[in-house]
Amino acid sequence: MPQDDMTNAAAERSAQAEIQASKPLPQPNLSATQPADVYSIESLVPSGLLTLHKIPVQDWQAAIAASEGITTSSRFVANRVEAAVQSGDKTVVQLLRFILILIEFSRSLKRSPGRGLDSRKLPPREDLRRILSTAVDSETNTTPTITDSFLDSIRRKFVPQGSFLSRNDITLLHTTICAMSLHIPPASGKTGGSNVSELATDPADLRDDLRLENDTILKYFRELGCKVDKPRESEFAKWSIKGGKAEAASRRIARLKIPVEFPKMSRGRAPRR
Repeated sequence: MPQDDMTNAAAERSAQAEIQASKPLPQPNLSATQPADVYSIESLVPSGLLTLHKIPVQDWQAAIAASEGITTSSRFVANRVEAAVQSGDKTVVQLLRFILILIEFSRSLKRSPGRGLDSRKLPPREDLRRILSTAVDSETNTTPTITDSFLDSIRRKFVPQGSFLSRNDITLLHTTICAMSLHIPPASGKTGGSNVSELATDPADLRDDLRLENDTILKYFRELGCKVDKPRESEFAKWSIKGGKAEAASRRIARLKIPVEFPKMSRGRAPRR
């Protein structure tokens, strides 16, 4: 690549990085050469893999090995846990359980009179610990997962004001969950091989779990740099589409590819003369 082109590309990445840094979104690695590195698992989880590797998943693994069903409060998790376990990647299974923790965290937030319609209040500390523990505790997990340090790592990342979340804080929470979901294989378990050229997910289950409007969650994925489109005919099995083109027309898939393309910023209308 000519020197001028390299300089221009670096300047564009720098300008885009500044734009993204001003938004309540997880920060992308714009130098990534693989989709999985744009929003790496380690960068998304508070305190990184140190936190993630503390999450127990033996109960899920044992249940799948015994062909037993797993019931959770999340449609996204329940529909993907079998594929995640069967992938053989323990980190992916732990990430799926961490997504469940964050979904419960989001659901625990309540409106607080006097602080605006868009702000939310965190439950008291011990109530929050109890709520989040429902996502990880089981008869086989005898050691508490939601320790003080675990709880504090989540609060530092998503509740910088201490006990209240602003609209931007909530957007960061939801978009972080969206970015995490791109690393989870679909319910079919079909990922397209080890050298994947894109990360992709069907946002519908996550939309329902987070109680968001469809347009809102699709906007979140576009803000993360995903292209949102209908599933391709060659992907019908991957996305469990059994109703053919008619069903596919109503479904949307969010795809993250390299190079990442973010929504163009509106420059507004030109002034009248």
